[in-house]
Amino acid sequence: MRPMKFSLTLSGKYLLGFTMLLLAAVLMNGHNLLYLLVSSLMAILLLGAVIPHRLVRRAAVSLMIPDEWYVRTPAYVTCRITLPRWGQGLPVQVEWCGGKWESEGEQACEVLHRGHWAAPEVQVTSSVPFGIASVVLTIAPTVMTHQGFVRREWVVFPRLRPLTAEEVERVVREYAGGTSSPHEPLVEISSVRPYRSGDDLRLIHWKASAKRGGMMVKEFEADSHQAVVLQVPPVFPSEDSREEELSLIASAVAELIAQDRVVQLRLGGWATPFGSGRSHLLDMLRALALS
Repeated sequence: MRPMKFSLTLSGKYLLGFTMLLLAAVLMNGHNLLYLLVSSLMAILLLGAVIPHRLVRRAAVSLMIPDEWYVRTPAYVTCRITLPRWGQGLPVQVEWCGGKWESEGEQACEVLHRGHWAAPEVQVTSSVPFGIASVVLTIAPTVMTHQGFVRREWVVFPRLRPLTAEEVERVVREYAGGTSSPHEPLVEISSVRPYRSGDDLRLIHWKASAKRGGMMVKEFEADSHQAVVLQVPPVFPSEDSREEELSLIASAVAELIAQDRVVQLRLGGWATPFGSGRSHLLDMLRALALS
């Protein structure tokens, strides 16, 4: 049996209290008019409880939701509420993932955590016809994607946010797992500069170093086909920082793919293939969501 919650509204509580007072007066003096009034009020209370109960029991809800979900990012969901013939036009409220519907339409919903996500049940609420009792029923909706497929489970990706070119480059430097190209493109030396701590010793330009009397390293022309390799740290200082950094990496990956860059993502001992394009982006976002 579906779980249901029944409660009296404030108006219902006042009406019930008034009815009980009248009932006590009837029992004391047996006045026929009071008998009739108490009977009418009790009938109203009964109908106010039975009708919403029957209405939500017969209600059906279907949701049309996006294929892609991102943490704490509004996604627009279309809800369709089907009521029994005798209940057509009666007000019913549906709640799901922060969205509230009183009729068929579109509302913004959010998912708060990344990773595997099963579409939750919906809450259907009604207090018709008198507003004296509220009945809340939890039911499993029919969930469909915009492509028409019925689904129950998704992978929620890390939140994406816009990044400037400087922020993207900072992420690439901070999480660099090395840069390489699956096609080993040829690049040319554009200039030399003084050696800095941490520079690869293989980049030292010995002729320029001897000529200038100090260690000089090579700088190369930027290669738009060169792959960017990002290494996801195995541990983070805290869970909050983990979510923040994964969101930052995911956003940088999305920006790089938008620039037609070839990207590889490394997580521990596993790595995605080198690739570009929309499908490769979704594979990397899925890997970050499940990391």
